[in-house]
Amino acid sequence: FVILNQTKLISAAIFVYFLLGRKQSGWQCVALGMIFAAGAVVATSRSPVTEKDIVNELANAKFVSGVIAIISAALLSGLGGALCQRATILRKDDPTSIYRGNPSWFSFELSVYSVINLLVT
Repeated sequence: FVILNQTKLISAAIFVYFLLGRKQSGWQCVALGMIFAAGAVVATSRSPVTEKDIVNELANAKFVSGVIAIISAALLSGLGGALCQRATILRKDDPTSIYRGNPSWFSFELSVYSVINLLVT
């Protein structure tokens, strides 16, 4: 499942392209394709079925649910990374920018929310 977690790089690249309009270079696209291929190999590969594998259907369902959970988390992580990057690169003269070109405020805000979350939980 560790290899599947690396698909968050692919989702981050896709979200950065759609949210920020930044294209990847040719070599970056090759690297992203290699990550996708490795994730596809891991997601489709299974260990050989033996006679001892009595609960094969249950094991398969757990594997599929694990793959779905990791891919969902990778997509959300890529979206979060792209949104954070968008929030910190907006210019001072942009009226939609909350931070007015100062990424330190963004880091400060995230740390305050993290501390509050840690204190509540």
